[in-house]
Amino acid sequence: MIVEVVGLPGAGKTTMVAAFGAESRGYVVPTPKQWHMVGEALIGVLWYPGLSVVLMSFWLQYATNNTRYYLFMNAVLLKLAKYVLAKRSHRAVVVEGLVQNLLSFWHRPMSLVEIQRDVQRLPMPDVVLFLDGEGDFYGSSGAHARAALGQSLDEWRKVMEHNLTLLLQVLRQRQVRVCSVSRETGVAELQKIVA
Repeated sequence: MIVEVVGLPGAGKTTMVAAFGAESRGYVVPTPKQWHMVGEALIGVLWYPGLSVVLMSFWLQYATNNTRYYLFMNAVLLKLAKYVLAKRSHRAVVVEGLVQNLLSFWHRPMSLVEIQRDVQRLPMPDVVLFLDGEGDFYGSSGAHARAALGQSLDEWRKVMEHNLTLLLQVLRQRQVRVCSVSRETGVAELQKIVA
């Protein structure tokens, strides 16, 4: 079973999953360091060539000159490595996996049809745990990268909120189990899901 935690940047996804990992026996997929990430991504290319092609096609379609390196490292190699690590476990909790990854690629407001098309191309987790709440865009790790890439943080916030709303709608249409939680209930809900 793979549970992916999604939400707005700075909403507390990583903090919630770290608290879950400290309190339970569930497996939290770590963010691998650079060389480990490259090794796992190479395994991913061999074990999941279809997924590798999909991630590369997203990269070619959505990356701009400013975002090519950032998206290749974070949205292709890192996400492929995390998927490999998650698939090795019977019960894995992933922060910023393949579903959340779509939000990294989409740098503009997407249409419902575009989101449906992109979601259809990816393997879905068993459960998507949506951390509902305002994100602290200015304090999130992605803020520094977006600012360095020349994207206004206010523009980024609006795009993320729009695309996340449609993404959750598409996931529910595809009958992916989506559970909405708050910061206060997230750890307990994760414990129930992986029990």
